[in-house]
Amino acid sequence: MFVWRSSTTGRPVMDLSLFKNRQFRLTNAATVLFATAFYGMLLGNVIFLQTEWHYSVLRAALASATGPFVVTVVARPASRLAAAVGHRRVLMAGAVFWAVGSGAFAMLVGSSPQWATHWLPCTLVLGLGIGLTLPVQSGAAVASLPPARYALGSAVNSSFRQLGAVLGISVFVALLRTPTPATALGDFRRIWWVFAAVGLASGAVQLIPRLRSTPAGEEPSTSTGMPLELRR
Repeated sequence: MFVWRSSTTGRPVMDLSLFKNRQFRLTNAATVLFATAFYGMLLGNVIFLQTEWHYSVLRAALASATGPFVVTVVARPASRLAAAVGHRRVLMAGAVFWAVGSGAFAMLVGSSPQWATHWLPCTLVLGLGIGLTLPVQSGAAVASLPPARYALGSAVNSSFRQLGAVLGISVFVALLRTPTPATALGDFRRIWWVFAAVGLASGAVQLIPRLRSTPAGEEPSTSTGMPLELRR
């Protein structure tokens, strides 16, 4: 109903014509996937620390704080790097780091608390993946749009990120089921592997080929007014 209404009214909440832009379309698909993995992992890790390692709420928060700190450090340089080498390369690198960090959780973290030797390294790698992805996705979503559509494009991208948050928490709850002391660690490891795959898929989306190639000798349209290098 929402899509139908947006396609028929003169002033839709979400202008579907934006999705004719290939980069905008792929970036929003990647945003949903990465947000699904990110928010599901965010909730899952805090619950793991409290239920499996029996950390208090405050201690669990402090144990997870290193990841956001890495994101803060990496975010601005990542945006500059994306402007220099292209959004796609940085987003793919972020997805790989995310998958490595999530997979490391699944392989290394056990039922006994080993924060410094196991949890911390995984969190640092995960934070690097987040820092290379979340801020760059926001820029990539609007980079190929006309300047007059920046605000609308950014709002649509934020909506897709919130949709991913809902999906991520739902996926986490569905995968965790009703854990028992004997099955909880295995359930969390399965969750980490699933979110590693979903996060990696957000980078793989960038590799989807064009359905139509540009005719030989013809330059891609630059009607958006953005440099071709930036739109890539």
